[in-house]
Amino acid sequence: MAETITVAGREVIGPDGWPLPGSGPREVEGVVVSPRGQSRLDTVDLTADITELECLAPAGTVVSEGDEVTVRGLTFWVKHAPFDWSHGRRPAHPRHRPRVAFIIARGEG
Repeated sequence: MAETITVAGREVIGPDGWPLPGSGPREVEGVVVSPRGQSRLDTVDLTADITELECLAPAGTVVSEGDEVTVRGLTFWVKHAPFDWSHGRRPAHPRHRPRVAFIIARGEG
């Protein structure tokens, strides 16, 4: 299921002293968010680490390492540089648009 996330990107100030268009907070629609980390299945209990999430955003989404991301009302930070699966590839089907993968984490550090 896809959802909308908010990326609080860095606001870039132009030479005239005003913020450049496209910088600052923006909403990204159609992002698939899933838990990342190790899950261990014991005989009775299931434990999982949900302090990190993996996001698959639509092709062409610009996210930088260290950006603040809000998912379901909780604040995360982009932990690893995003990887755009569509960059430099020619898909077999012309309408295929691979997603941008990035990992977000909560907590300090």
